[in-house]
Amino acid sequence: MNHQTKELSQIQVYQGRVVNIVHRCVKFSSGETVEYEITKRPDIVLIIPILESGELVVIYQYRAALDKDIWEFPAGSVKVGESPLDAAMRELEEEVGYKANDFKLIGEFHTSPHFSNEKVYVYIAINLSFTHVNHQEKEFISIYKLFPSEFEAKYLRGEILDGKTIIAYHFLINQKL
Repeated sequence: MNHQTKELSQIQVYQGRVVNIVHRCVKFSSGETVEYEITKRPDIVLIIPILESGELVVIYQYRAALDKDIWEFPAGSVKVGESPLDAAMRELEEEVGYKANDFKLIGEFHTSPHFSNEKVYVYIAINLSFTHVNHQEKEFISIYKLFPSEFEAKYLRGEILDGKTIIAYHFLINQKL
């Protein structure tokens, strides 16, 4: 069933560097009025770089919200006016120093639709050539190459904590490459 709604108000209560929070009031066709707090975020791209050897390029990155380093695939925000593919190409080079001749979109999902509009586009990048790494301010990243079996072992041991990386990994293992 699709719920019919009418927005009564939407007020931005916080504007930050990477997140905005809005208070939204919605009236349903049933007559019920509900208030929501929504985190607005830019779209995200996540890239699974695959080397000719079959190794996956992954990062071990400090995450302030957890106050520790975690394993992830390279990822980043889509800038205003930028396509997800252009963002994936930029982020791949910035975070791990590779350019790819071929990108394939293998999935997309919303991370937390109960309170955020954040959407993730998942790409596979192949036919890679190394250029140079260009980490942004506030990025503390170490780069690793793992064979899929090594990544799988980390995943099974519970060492992969990043939700978007876990979902992307499942997209990857269900691909016909």
